[in-house]
Amino acid sequence: RSIVPDIAIFTWGKIPRDPTGEVANIFSLPPDWIIEILSPDQSALRVTKNILHCLEYGTQLGWLIDPRERALLVYCPSQQPQVFEKPEQCLPVPTFATGLTLDVRAVFACLAKSVYIQGVVSMAGRRILIIDDEADIREVAQISLEMQTDWQVFQADSGPAGLAWLADHAVEGIILDLMMPGMDGLATLEHLRQRPAGRDLPVILLTARTTGINLAQLATLGVAGVLEKPFDPLGLAAQIEGLFHWSAT
Repeated sequence: RSIVPDIAIFTWGKIPRDPTGEVANIFSLPPDWIIEILSPDQSALRVTKNILHCLEYGTQLGWLIDPRERALLVYCPSQQPQVFEKPEQCLPVPTFATGLTLDVRAVFACLAKSVYIQGVVSMAGRRILIIDDEADIREVAQISLEMQTDWQVFQADSGPAGLAWLADHAVEGIILDLMMPGMDGLATLEHLRQRPAGRDLPVILLTARTTGINLAQLATLGVAGVLEKPFDPLGLAAQIEGLFHWSAT
């Protein structure tokens, strides 16, 4: 059976060599540590079967990382899998790596700087502000963007809070909720456009209702586009990139 995991870790003595002493092109033995990172189009069952197959033939430890759930499943031989999802939880490592200390937060911080998820865009140097009164929307958006790009993502929970934050900070784009209590998205945007620094700042509106939106009014306010709630977290970065006309690097 052919197993090609996302990350396969072998102890030095187990790395197969060819007749010249170089590392072999084909490894016919399971890794000591197998790490799989679940991508959107993968079958979780198939990936899990790969991990279990390796454990059956000598692998010490298996990790299944689920970026969407921001959690890890850890598999050890002859044991029930364990779920790790709290940022501060320390993760089990194989016996040959006992000096390595990793928690859930550290793993996803590494993923945020790398492209492991199929279809992900990676763009450097971007700063973006999310203004939305719903904390869960802000958190999901920030986590998905930081996992898929190396943008810096900031949050504000209302129009006034966002405008106050922008008075002292610069960003390259704003995701703005249309329906918020008090100062709604359009009122926030009108205030923003009155500022020299906010006059040409790219803005995407986020809304649960796209019907009845006055597109002509949005055009006069320089809105780059509208995203509908609920959005696909794994497709959010690509949608923002397209609407802002940002090029991937």
